[in-house]
Amino acid sequence: MKRKISLGTDEIDKLVKDIEDYQDSLNRRCVYFLELLAEEGITVAERRKGNWSSLVFTKTIRQTATGASGTMDGYGQVQIVQWQTLSGIRSEELSPILMAEFGSGQYASDARNRANKSYAPIVGAGRGTFPNQTHANEDSWSWMDLNGNWHTSSGLRPTMPMYYAARKMRAQIRRIGRRAFRT
Repeated sequence: MKRKISLGTDEIDKLVKDIEDYQDSLNRRCVYFLELLAEEGITVAERRKGNWSSLVFTKTIRQTATGASGTMDGYGQVQIVQWQTLSGIRSEELSPILMAEFGSGQYASDARNRANKSYAPIVGAGRGTFPNQTHANEDSWSWMDLNGNWHTSSGLRPTMPMYYAARKMRAQIRRIGRRAFRT
């Protein structure tokens, strides 16, 4: 913002008001920018839920004294999975967001060299991290459900909703910035 003014009181008062209006506008535009950016990420994440329909993606944006801050989050209610073993029924907690993001078994991100593999150990996910696991390095395993039916799995392929949401958001920063801050 460039202005030429004279040193009269009225001119200076008007300039101060213009600067304050610009500051308010800038803060609102920062909020709008983060809203648009988070929406872009949520759209991608929603498309990449895979079989995890319980996943929810949200945004939290707030104005700050210097602009705005925000987050885009993904979460799913922890599920209790149960199956039969020789010694009885076994139960464990399963995180839908971690399964969607990092997969399991031979398809786990850190086992398949996927783009998000370096994040798996940071959040405690990846091959071999299922609680009390016994088949971590097997390419497939079988288990009996509570009805006595046998199932075989080789793991779950990750759909990586948060990884692809973040990637899309980074790729769209300039386009969304131009839209949010155009005057």
